[in-house]
Amino acid sequence: AIKTVEAKHEKLKTKVKGLKAKHTTKNKKIKKLQGKNKELDKGVQDLESLGKQQNRRISYVERNQTKFNTENKKLKEKVAGFETEQAAKNKQMQRVEAINEGLKKKVESLEAELQNFKTDFRILLEKVNKCNVD
Repeated sequence: AIKTVEAKHEKLKTKVKGLKAKHTTKNKKIKKLQGKNKELDKGVQDLESLGKQQNRRISYVERNQTKFNTENKKLKEKVAGFETEQAAKNKQMQRVEAINEGLKKKVESLEAELQNFKTDFRILLEKVNKCNVD
């Protein structure tokens, strides 16, 4: 009976060793998982921090959206004013060019008339000189 008890005791010791080995293995796995959990927690914290930054940026844009819209409207009005002013200046420039073209033609006409007067004057001088010579 003692041998049977000793055999059972040995079996139980072996079983306990096996359970201790399993327990040690599980503890190692648990520690490994805890390390991964820490990494994941850090990743989550980083993402939460980025999310907060994005929320602050979005909040800033939302707070200033009206200001941006007002500034854009003012800029659009200025551009429209500049475009209107430019169109008026372009029309004025066209009128001035038309006036210049008309004046250029008058000058050409007057130059031609002057040339005719010079020719007539030269002819008249020649006649006067001939009369004086005679």
